[in-house]
Amino acid sequence: DPTSRTTISAAARFEHYDDASGDTLIGKVTGRQELTDWLSVRGAVSTGFRAPALAQQLYASTTGQFRTLNGQLNLLFIKTLPVESPAARALGSQPLQPETSTNLSAGFVLQPLDGLTITIDAYQIRVDDRITITSTLTGPAVTAILVGAGLSPDISAQYFTNAIDTRTRGVDVVATYRHGLFDVGTMNWNIGYNYNKTTITG
Repeated sequence: DPTSRTTISAAARFEHYDDASGDTLIGKVTGRQELTDWLSVRGAVSTGFRAPALAQQLYASTTGQFRTLNGQLNLLFIKTLPVESPAARALGSQPLQPETSTNLSAGFVLQPLDGLTITIDAYQIRVDDRITITSTLTGPAVTAILVGAGLSPDISAQYFTNAIDTRTRGVDVVATYRHGLFDVGTMNWNIGYNYNKTTITG
């Protein structure tokens, strides 16, 4: 706290994984400045890291879905393959890598009345190498690959992969009003609004 109206904070974390995730160093810096007794501004910059979940790496299942093809109802079997299974590798899967993110936020804190606090924050979150599941892979070429890996010719396949980069932008507004409730306690009223939009950037 360099002044009575200024607060700055920072944090860092190092993680080591024994698998393909390897080592990572992430951090966060935040600041808050009181401009008046009722108005403050604040902001934050941080990086993030998420190692692939065990379910994303090892999950396997087979489901049946009815789909209409050429006007006829057909039963389609879809197999979710573990990422490093021979069949998934034959279809082009790669070992999952960690998702990384960069986060920015800035906003205001308003206290126009005694007991009333309003916060308004805008934010952006960029996620690189986001893990998603592929579309259903099907067709003669896929069937040949699956049969070559020892699977039934009657199934289609999918697997998890680092498929996309995304950017989420949004605004968050929260109002809180506190007042006494007779002589028995305190009443808190809260109302919030959030809007965000995520786009695929790569």
